[in-house]
Amino acid sequence: MNIDIFNDNYEYIGVVDKKLAHQLGLWHRVFTCLVYNPSTQYVYFQLKNSDNYTFDRKSFLDISVGGHYEAGETIEQGIRESEEELGIKVEFNQLIPIGIRQTSCHITDNYIANEFQHIFLLPLNIELVELKPK
Repeated sequence: MNIDIFNDNYEYIGVVDKKLAHQLGLWHRVFTCLVYNPSTQYVYFQLKNSDNYTFDRKSFLDISVGGHYEAGETIEQGIRESEEELGIKVEFNQLIPIGIRQTSCHITDNYIANEFQHIFLLPLNIELVELKPK
């Protein structure tokens, strides 16, 4: 997958393959969303499987929905991650924007996560069993 890359001031500089972006530590955008149920006050996390990575990593709890923007995608189009990871259709206007977090994490020699995380809350009166990740 190709992704847009930026300098550390969030100025667009081009497009590269996602794997190369992580190998070189290039700045890029990610969609990040925390799902919560306002009725029950539950927050939903995702168990990330260690098999999804090209390096040794234990399974871990992560944000409800998260993923890379594809090259050319708008911020609003990142909502597709919700359907991919939750198995439900969500409209962008359901989200509550929190802001943009710039974060840098050197995970391994070949995996550096320099990201502009667009963070949203998603209030859903839904039970955990209703979520069907693809």
